[in-house]
Amino acid sequence: MHGTSPADRPHRDTLFVANTRPAAPGGVPLLLWMIGVGGVVAVVLATMNPAWMLLLLPVWAFLKAKASKDMHLGEILLGWALGAGRSAHRTLWGGSTAAPLPTNPRRFGILR
Repeated sequence: MHGTSPADRPHRDTLFVANTRPAAPGGVPLLLWMIGVGGVVAVVLATMNPAWMLLLLPVWAFLKAKASKDMHLGEILLGWALGAGRSAHRTLWGGSTAAPLPTNPRRFGILR
């Protein structure tokens, strides 16, 4: 066979490859797993029924399927939650902003 000997393959540094991927126990990135487990724990605490812990299995399967497409999905979701997700002025500005002041100070009675 052509090109299958170890001498023909390019060298791949294992340490470099490991540093570019997030920690993924069970195939799910740790940050994404913490988001999924946090949601299930919130459901368990809200209902006071530990049977809801069985929800971890389908959540794990869903997150693993999503992480197989994009390993950095947890970081993307966290960035959205810290940026556009919590913006109070989304409807006023038409986008996300960190401005704590109203968009029109005269309308809100701050300036006269």
